[in-house]
Amino acid sequence: MSGRVTLADLPLELSEYIMSLAAHTWAIDDKPSVASLSRTSRAVHALVQPVLVDTVIMTPYNLSRIRAAAVSFRSTRRLIIDRLYAEKSADYTACARSFPALEMFSGTMGALLVLLSVSKPTRVVLTDRIATLDHLLGHPGLSNITHIRATITPFVSAETLGLNWSSLPFSHLMLDVKVERPAHVRALFVTRIIPKLLTLPKLERLCFRPFPEADELCSDLEAYACDAEETRLYMTMEKCGLTAYDPRTMFDDAHWLVGKPLFTRD
Repeated sequence: MSGRVTLADLPLELSEYIMSLAAHTWAIDDKPSVASLSRTSRAVHALVQPVLVDTVIMTPYNLSRIRAAAVSFRSTRRLIIDRLYAEKSADYTACARSFPALEMFSGTMGALLVLLSVSKPTRVVLTDRIATLDHLLGHPGLSNITHIRATITPFVSAETLGLNWSSLPFSHLMLDVKVERPAHVRALFVTRIIPKLLTLPKLERLCFRPFPEADELCSDLEAYACDAEETRLYMTMEKCGLTAYDPRTMFDDAHWLVGKPLFTRD
């Protein structure tokens, strides 16, 4: 019977593939194991280190460590900010310069605006509630974002209606809509804001998630989609806490393709 096969006995390409697969599998759930793997040898470190920092979850508890090792995050593609508090804002501003290569971001609108001076993420999931759409879409730094998810209220402001959105590159827009009374606010949102959102020049999908579940808003959205024969409108009733902010899935293509179409051409 032959002895146990080690990575050293395998072809280089296969051993590198196995190392990379293991690192990616553990990257979010078991970073200590990935870190241990990266210390095996210089060759393994060179292979695994980019995986270790590919996704960074920043909290108030690791912020100082991230700042101390700032140079390590030059290749980070995904940054997830979890519960940063106001007293940590100066540290965060200093840390933001350490992430020039971001492609995907999850955190508050304020944290995003700090990052936009040094990085250009294309997929963004915002975790705080945005008061009105002009607060979300009225910033010039959003010009590189193609996918964005945010929580809004259906309040219609004169500033929102006056915005020029023709330069915004959003292709996938997901809005978690906090349904509120009175009914005329909901009606204005459907008749004034949705048509304006549909003028976004690169828009492919506009998906709504009303919460709490609201039959009136669902009916209004479906009626609008049918009347306008608009195939880009979608709705989902997914439970936001289950998948929307899961670091394993929030940036995947499948996250942006949820929902059922409100109108289809037969």
